[in-house]
Amino acid sequence: MTQIADRTATPTAAEDAAGLYRLPPASRIGHTHLRVADLKRSLAFYRDVLGFTVTYETETIAMLAAGGCHHHVGMNTWDSLGGPRPPLGTTGLHHHAIVLPDRRSLAVAVKRVIDSGHQLTDAQDHGVSEAYYLDDPDGNGVELYIDRPAGRWPVQPDGSLGLYSVQLEVADLLVELEPSGGARAEELADRFRAANAGFAGFVNSMTDGDWAAPCPKESKRAPQRRFHRGVGERCARRPEGGRGACRRRHSLANRCRPRPAPGRRRR
Repeated sequence: MTQIADRTATPTAAEDAAGLYRLPPASRIGHTHLRVADLKRSLAFYRDVLGFTVTYETETIAMLAAGGCHHHVGMNTWDSLGGPRPPLGTTGLHHHAIVLPDRRSLAVAVKRVIDSGHQLTDAQDHGVSEAYYLDDPDGNGVELYIDRPAGRWPVQPDGSLGLYSVQLEVADLLVELEPSGGARAEELADRFRAANAGFAGFVNSMTDGDWAAPCPKESKRAPQRRFHRGVGERCARRPEGGRGACRRRHSLANRCRPRPAPGRRRR
């Protein structure tokens, strides 16, 4: 029996304003399938270190998943048994990413990696995510990360994403695992994210002229400002041509004022 398509059904694809095809919003990357040299070695990493569950396994192929899916990661040795790592400077997989549900889960995963003897290769705050990187036994890049809520993503003036990369300290993440440390860790993380977002907004707002402007220290006309450790702390600067160090406490301007010219009173 011939079936007639229901043209009143919700379309599965869409076109944007320019008429270009776009995937439906619910589309996603389903899984990554890897060529590996040693199946048992790779299973030990993805199953025992990262915590995936094996859903299917033979002598040459294995499937692993989290959360009841049929598989998120596949691996086989069909054409790569005993093969070497891919050399640098060639094309291929840069990394595949595993998203965790919350920051504490991310801390647990990263600590398991470290405790197993694997080395992290990088740790970056990208504004939209907090990510930690390592290599699997075959040299494939792996990213462990959490997404930030969309309302906290950095954006540029034109509305596009203002992605950036700021180096992270692993110790700051592992605070999540300290007893009673979760609330404090989240408070520090919020302050850090706010600072990052502010910095990203400042950088994104700079014009070409701002970037090309000379450094004030290199300009003879620019006033020389000497900033110190903090409001109310003693300045340790040695005055030009004088002995000892400046012993004044500074105001909210937090700078040491130059000595007045002879014959002029300080106001």
